[in-house]
Amino acid sequence: MVKHKLQGMGIALLAFLSIQVQGSPLPDFPFVTVSGTAERGIQPDQATLNFTVFAYHEAAPEGEAELHRVTRKVLDILETNGIAAGAIRSYEIERSVRRNRDESYNSTGILGYEFRRNFTVDIHSIAKYSDIAKALFATENLSFNGTHFDYSKRAEVELELTTEAAVKAKEKAQQMALGLGVALGDVFAFNDSGSFTNFFATFGLGGSGAGGYERIRVTGSRLADSGQPPLFIPQSIDISKTVNVIYRVNP
Repeated sequence: MVKHKLQGMGIALLAFLSIQVQGSPLPDFPFVTVSGTAERGIQPDQATLNFTVFAYHEAAPEGEAELHRVTRKVLDILETNGIAAGAIRSYEIERSVRRNRDESYNSTGILGYEFRRNFTVDIHSIAKYSDIAKALFATENLSFNGTHFDYSKRAEVELELTTEAAVKAKEKAQQMALGLGVALGDVFAFNDSGSFTNFFATFGLGGSGAGGYERIRVTGSRLADSGQPPLFIPQSIDISKTVNVIYRVNP
């Protein structure tokens, strides 16, 4: 009985603390909230390629052997193009059974076995992308799941963009204060959530934190030198950072 009472008190205490955190008050002084955004178009210099190898056979051993044959061919292509083993991530083999079914969808026997395996490959030199994509595209029993293009020095760009966004936010706050005839005070709080909903959640107005915000947008593309329409390399990707700031306002 005592144990159940203690558990109940613990649940009540957690509920009380949750309400207290969610209901934290806003600052008790005049303030203004502003946001600043900075973005830059960057030519990608690396790519992450996702694809799936698969095989199908009436007998399971033959199907699995075919999957291993295709996998070996894929690994040879990657090795030939200088992709290190550490840049290749493969996942567990998936096996599914195809069954013959009657009009009532009842199984009447096994038709065969399908094997699939997903791969993710990090290509650290964009110059290698076309040759790799061309060779993989010509491989039977392989399907592309998409390519993510990126920039190796992204962290440096994001740091610079964060600084630029903060400067823009301050300029906006100064313009607003000037127009309203008040003086801009010190910074009270700031974040880079990219959303005022999440920003105000810090002060108890609902919502949940979102962490860092960034946006990547393809601004143009060129056909990879593979002769296959699905393979494109973006001319540039836009990396964007947004900063939100709360300033004190002095009359």
